[in-house]
Amino acid sequence: MTSIWRAAAVALCFAVASVVTSAGAQGAASGMAMARPHRSPQPSPSPSPSPTAPPTPSFALDQIPTGTWLMILQPTGYPIYSNMTLKDDGTTVTGTWEYDPKTTYALSGTRDGSHIKLALKLPAKSTTDQVGTMDITIDTYADMFGSVSIGPITDMPFTAAQHSRVPPPVDSTPAPDDSPYPPQ
Repeated sequence: MTSIWRAAAVALCFAVASVVTSAGAQGAASGMAMARPHRSPQPSPSPSPSPTAPPTPSFALDQIPTGTWLMILQPTGYPIYSNMTLKDDGTTVTGTWEYDPKTTYALSGTRDGSHIKLALKLPAKSTTDQVGTMDITIDTYADMFGSVSIGPITDMPFTAAQHSRVPPPVDSTPAPDDSPYPPQ
């Protein structure tokens, strides 16, 4: 019985030795291939150049400011949340800013493209006595950013968003398990 085990052990040793030898030969061959300089494939040229004109926004610029904006003022420390309501009529922008439940400002100013400059006034004295300014840039059809200056506070940054805006419909996309590529 021991001779059968010896024969099996010898056969196993030959099998392992042949596998190691062939793996070493392949490793040497691949090492030689690695020694040759590798040339990376050149990218193919783009089928068409990138567009130079910005894409058309979902809304015309005079429609974007109109609505209620959730503002997030960013002073040192904690952010301050407030609401601003704007109405754009041509290049004239008017509205109100509810800084807090006790303080509301009347807003009036102009829009030049995506840039808005507003004067802040107390509602009781809305015809006189400007108390501050807002400098706003419209970022998208539902976002804006800028700065507010009121009294000793100068250029306090803020962002604002219109959560009530409905984005345009999304192009048809495949379901999560479907392949975006047509079957071959």
